[in-house]
Amino acid sequence: MLQAATDTAITPCVVRECRGARGCPRALLDVAEASAAIAEMLDACGASDTIRRRVKGPLLEHHRFKVSVSGCPNACAQPQIADFGLIGEERPRVDQSACIECGACVEVCGEGALELTGTGLLIDARRCVGCGSCIAVCPVEALSSERKGWRVLMGGRLGRHPRLAAEVMQGASLDEASRMARAVVGLWVREGAASERVGATLDRLAGMEGESLALTQTEGERASALALLLKREGPSS
Repeated sequence: MLQAATDTAITPCVVRECRGARGCPRALLDVAEASAAIAEMLDACGASDTIRRRVKGPLLEHHRFKVSVSGCPNACAQPQIADFGLIGEERPRVDQSACIECGACVEVCGEGALELTGTGLLIDARRCVGCGSCIAVCPVEALSSERKGWRVLMGGRLGRHPRLAAEVMQGASLDEASRMARAVVGLWVREGAASERVGATLDRLAGMEGESLALTQTEGERASALALLLKREGPSS
């Protein structure tokens, strides 16, 4: 049995949503649909039963499997500190021939990722967080969506040994994100130690394979390490 974030009783798993599930205009993707899909996956994998079996004594907050779904990069539901997190993103591309250089996109961008250079509009991918605001404000549709999907984060936690989640996928479809979650949760159910959070399990098993999910690594290195781990899980159903 899963639990909504507004409930007060402690249950093994909790799914937290941003306001996107209730109609926030900033939401880029369907938060309620994603939350339901991940909750269904946790039930199917037996995550709640696994926690009840492993925890000796009363169930406390730090024992819970925490999922967080945010519909945009504002990440109001704090997926960076969840066991499994999703953040909606939309990356822009520009049709230079259609751009009228009105500057609306430059003005709305809170990251300084857009610049009118005199020869066209420049998008700095390193600064862009994928909020999609520039696409929405463009009056002539010179900006469009190059990639729209979920950023997938795993292994975040607070407590005695806090860490931010590692980002393992970008621009994922809900199906791709759900399959990744199912594989990793399945691995944690099979090989996690007593009271061990997902991030600790992944780091421990990655170390056995000579890799690491450390945040100092690049996205590609983390994906490579995770791929090694998922081989242990076997074919996905």
